[in-house]
Amino acid sequence: GPAGLFCALQLAQQRHPTTGVPLYQPILLERGQPVESRGRDIGALIHRKSISTESNFAFGEGGAGTWSDGKLTTRIGRNSGTV
Repeated sequence: GPAGLFCALQLAQQRHPTTGVPLYQPILLERGQPVESRGRDIGALIHRKSISTESNFAFGEGGAGTWSDGKLTTRIGRNSGTV
């Protein structure tokens, strides 16, 4: 997700203080589809109840945070209505 991408960026930017040689060369492994394809897969999940095990809210470019506005909804009690 976004935190992992940021962490990889920070590591990739680290340089040896005297030689300037990169200290790290992070490797990023992404599971799932790019954001554009993920949007279609998530639409199918919401509207047709058809789930892709490799491309959904949790898996794909940017991780679960891509489709989050930062709020936590538990759907318990008062939050059980349509959001």
